[in-house]
Amino acid sequence: MNIKQAAASIAAATLLAGGPALALADPNASPVAVNTASLAPITINRTEIQLPAVSGQMAGFGLNEVYTPASVTVSFRNTSAVTATNVIFQLDENGTPDGQIDDAGSFAPGATIVHQLSADPRDANEHLSVVEVKFADGSVWLKDARALRQASQQH
Repeated sequence: MNIKQAAASIAAATLLAGGPALALADPNASPVAVNTASLAPITINRTEIQLPAVSGQMAGFGLNEVYTPASVTVSFRNTSAVTATNVIFQLDENGTPDGQIDDAGSFAPGATIVHQLSADPRDANEHLSVVEVKFADGSVWLKDARALRQASQQH
């Protein structure tokens, strides 16, 4: 058994036990604390889906079309005690994942953030949820064990 297999086995066993785990993809990398057992450290207050639109405006001697791209406006709050540096949101259409939106920045504990993010929603009724949060101290919160496997494969 190599180090990757051992790390994956330890992570899986710890997740099944309901506690924090370590994600190790590179044997030379420092361990990153991963917690999937707690509630999301980011609370979504409000979301608004803007679908793409084309509108006409009179300018000079003709009609100019103006294209407005799709976006998602989200108001969220960092409810943890540590500054978040990256939040990954997932769009769901009727319970089926429809894409992810990555928001990087410095999100202080207790701060409420309102961002308009580029996205490609198919429907104005899509649901937004938090699937991953990275923190300034190097820790990571993941929504579920499946995300832990994907994160360990990407790092």
